Amino acid sequence: MNRQKIYFIMFIGIILAIVSFDLFITNKLDHKTNRELAQQPQPTVDTFIKSNPPKPVVKAKTLKQKQLEERVTPEFLAQFKEESEQIGRPQKNIEQLENRLQSWARHLDENEIDYLSSVIKDRDRGGDERAMALDLLGRNQSSQSLTNLKEFVLSEGTGAGDARSRLDEELIFKVQAVEEIAASSSPAEAMSHLNEIQNQTEQSFVKDRAQRSLSSLKGLAPSTESQDNSALKKMIE
Repeated sequence: MNRQKIYFIMFIGIILAIVSFDLFITNKLDHKTNRELAQQPQPTVDTFIKSNPPKPVVKAKTLKQKQLEERVTPEFLAQFKEESEQIGRPQKNIEQLENRLQSWARHLDENEIDYLSSVIKDRDRGGDERAMALDLLGRNQSSQSLTNLKEFVLSEGTGAGDARSRLDEELIFKVQAVEEIAASSSPAEAMSHLNEIQNQTEQSFVKDRAQRSLSSLKGLAPSTESQDNSALKKMIE
């Protein structure tokens, strides 16, 4: 065997030795790593959620909501927010509050009425904001406000999956809207809207309220407030 072949065989042997050693070391390291991982506690669903908390979902405003906000002044939005935050808080001067809200409601323009109407229909809004919007629309007494209140009453329910408390809140707001319509300074317009509500609504309590309000406006029964007070008195007795 000549020297060239011997060198070639030695070279091949060295290469094979290096590769084998490298595979041996790699297998050792993999085995050690796997053993260490097996000894570590495996993450559970709870620990994963705790270490990766879900980010709060902030519902983006619709294009219509943005457009309505752009059509009213920043001063109006600020006042609406401030008045909404006062709901439920003790008031030192109720008469002053009533006068302020009455004056504000009477001077609402069309854009502001449209904005408030969108608030009462927005089920993602807080209850205080919706209650304030409903109160202002009722005080406004314009044909536009009354029509928007009627459309709110006839709007679809809260939908499947909502909590019972949300369903109850929605019903309360709709009944209040019926009361605001019935208190209109235009009985003929009020009766027209109430007739439409009782004929189209599928909610029995709202239908009953509309019928009772109609009877009261026609002089066939006491006001709904008197009827409620009478029923409450009987319950107490």
